[in-house]
Amino acid sequence: DKTGTLTVGKMTARALYVAGQRFEVTGEGYGPTGEILVDGKAPEPSQREPLLELASILLGCNQARLTKTGEAWQVMGDPTEGALLVAGLKAGGNLDRLEQTFPKQLEFPFDSDRKRSSVVRRQPNGSSRAYVNGAPGVILALCTGLYTATGIRPLTEEDRHTLLAATQAMAAQALRVLGSAYRDLPGPASEMSTQEAVEQDLVFVGLT
Repeated sequence: DKTGTLTVGKMTARALYVAGQRFEVTGEGYGPTGEILVDGKAPEPSQREPLLELASILLGCNQARLTKTGEAWQVMGDPTEGALLVAGLKAGGNLDRLEQTFPKQLEFPFDSDRKRSSVVRRQPNGSSRAYVNGAPGVILALCTGLYTATGIRPLTEEDRHTLLAATQAMAAQALRVLGSAYRDLPGPASEMSTQEAVEQDLVFVGLT
């Protein structure tokens, strides 16, 4: 580019926002080595559960895979999804366990018109859950609930302003921001054959 920097197409997640708390992400590139920090320290046990909730969406709605050649980590798939995958692993997610315990049933890939992607997975109790990632404003418009450290509650207009302010604060640091949400579906995945049927009444979880 104009500054003479070599651009290698790698993306790295730098920050997470969930349950009203911002976390910093350390580490470079696609290596899953790094830490999640809050105010420069490791998260308290009470903060780890929200991180895992966000991690489940970052991993659950993701087609990228990591490979290692020698000491070099590479991503197979979209660079953005690769960055989300690595962030989910750093936040404590377990991809192999998720794939085994929550098998994929439906998938609606990202496209530039919808500005979001979603994956429906079967839960151990036989129900289905949709995991959704996309542009924060687009995701928020589809949400009616909010995930908090004390449980799920209705999403208010004040919440929307708070979350958009958090998005703008990240964007002001030259970070590209994505939102994550989920929905427990009211019926079998076979009855949810369209994006519109799946991507509504979502619970907003966090920002990456």
